[in-house]
Amino acid sequence: MRKDDKDRIEFSLITFSHVLIHVFPASIAPLLPLIKTEFNLSYTGVGLLTFILSLCWAFSGIPAGIASDKMDRIKLIILMFFLVSIFSAIITLMSTLPGVLLLLILLFLTIGIFHPPAYSYLSYRYPRKKGKMVGIFETGGSVGILIAPIVAGIVGSCYGWRYVYTFWAIPAFIMALLLYLFSSNNRLRDCRVAQAKEKKINKEQSSQKRRPSFYHPHFKAIYLTQGFFGFVSGGSISFLPLFLTDVHKLSTSTAGGMLTVFLAGGALGKVIGGRCSDAFGARKIIGIGFLITSFFLLLIPLVTSFFLVFVLLPAGIVFFMILPALILLTGEIKTSDLGLAYGIQVLSGATFGAFSRLLCGTISDLLGIKFIFFLLSVIALFSAIFVYSYLKKTR
Repeated sequence: MRKDDKDRIEFSLITFSHVLIHVFPASIAPLLPLIKTEFNLSYTGVGLLTFILSLCWAFSGIPAGIASDKMDRIKLIILMFFLVSIFSAIITLMSTLPGVLLLLILLFLTIGIFHPPAYSYLSYRYPRKKGKMVGIFETGGSVGILIAPIVAGIVGSCYGWRYVYTFWAIPAFIMALLLYLFSSNNRLRDCRVAQAKEKKINKEQSSQKRRPSFYHPHFKAIYLTQGFFGFVSGGSISFLPLFLTDVHKLSTSTAGGMLTVFLAGGALGKVIGGRCSDAFGARKIIGIGFLITSFFLLLIPLVTSFFLVFVLLPAGIVFFMILPALILLTGEIKTSDLGLAYGIQVLSGATFGAFSRLLCGTISDLLGIKFIFFLLSVIALFSAIFVYSYLKKTR
């Protein structure tokens, strides 16, 4: 097999693994109406549930980032997929809320392992046209987010929400097997080349006595910006289906389809964001993305369900242009603990997203669910101001 063919297969497997890993958390949002009804949860209860799961996703990124700096990243991803397939397959055995919550916690702790080793792998593996490659990789995640609500809405409505995760357990096991077989045959570069480069960088940094990544002002600004992104995305994605079913009286499957429209825009937006970051600079794309997103979020509670399509699609495009730009900014700094840097970045986004879900649930119970979109609009506007006033000054 030629080197170019191996590279294409390698990148295709990593990208498709990103497709698959995102179907698990993305399936929660369209299933929340069913979970809310089964366990008789309030909006605050829904917010607390998603808050806990987001924190699990967030905190597992730190040990995953540390591990990815010290071991074969592909093997770490393989182990993750095996565990994901096991936890997903046995969710159907749990009937009580504590049992369901336990399995979901284990599942989200496991899927949180993926991003730090994957991001650091890509950063070292593809030093040229990094924005383009990250954009394509992130689009893979968007494809997973895109198909998850449709599948979850259909399978959940027909067979029950638990069987959605049993359904996803099958491709998770297949992906683990494919990665294992391909890497065992030395067809997939399992980071040995990248880690050789990292050792060279580590020596250079040791001689310069550089501080760890989390002390660098460049990273601190990125972590805060990632947090703002997580806050807006967490609240909007989790509560949009509930807003559509409770306010506009749409069915669960239709609400999942509307969420898919928003996420479909995100799939395109990540490609555009990656390419534009290479061309115009990542910071400019982030600032513009937040500014325009604040306007679209303001429109969501003000338009009818039919016209929401014309709001959600461009909103998804503009908002998700931000994500590859953020990843690109982190990869610009050569550091010995890049995996940990990405782990902290994931932690920041998921933690802010967790608090966003909890806060949005509380506001929905007190004032009404439509008011959360006004809050998210203000946060997006503040994020744009932060980017233009602070992030651009960091080096």
